Amino acid sequence: HPYTPAYYDLFKDRRKSAKKVLELGVLEGRSLMMWREFFPNAHIYGIDVNEDCIRIFEDDDRVTVFEYDQTSPRDMIELIDKIGSDIDIVVDDGSHIPPHQIYACLTLMKLIDKGVIYVVEDVKAPRPRKGYLGIKFFLRGYDVNEPNLEPIRKKYGIGRHRGDDRLIVVKHREKGYG
Repeated sequence: HPYTPAYYDLFKDRRKSAKKVLELGVLEGRSLMMWREFFPNAHIYGIDVNEDCIRIFEDDDRVTVFEYDQTSPRDMIELIDKIGSDIDIVVDDGSHIPPHQIYACLTLMKLIDKGVIYVVEDVKAPRPRKGYLGIKFFLRGYDVNEPNLEPIRKKYGIGRHRGDDRLIVVKHREKGYG
């Protein structure tokens, strides 16, 4: 998917300063390895519902993986209690199920410090006629932007291969806005 070049643009200014990066959804851990390399001064945290993911990084001093469910309030609170609320970047590559994405974002944004960049991958397009208003509707209390990935797709020859090949960037609103 075309996210990697977009991530460079999004995160290049925080590359050296980021101290904590959290990814929801680990699978085989490839993106955690990418984050570890891209953010040389950050500790990389991951969560997944599959406990086997923990073993991949058990000997890595810069990557920690927990068995948590992004849809569980108890798990999200416990996670933030363990790692702290001073997270620089969150990437949701978890279940890809819109209600899970919405819930995780709303829950974590209340628990983590302002200044975080929260990215949701694999966002489905709104379908108002079918009753789905889209993730942006539910996150309207935050600044929500959708980077235009078309130039990246064209430059790197990456086609749209799924209906959810979109990402959104969520930030806390500045004071006095909205």
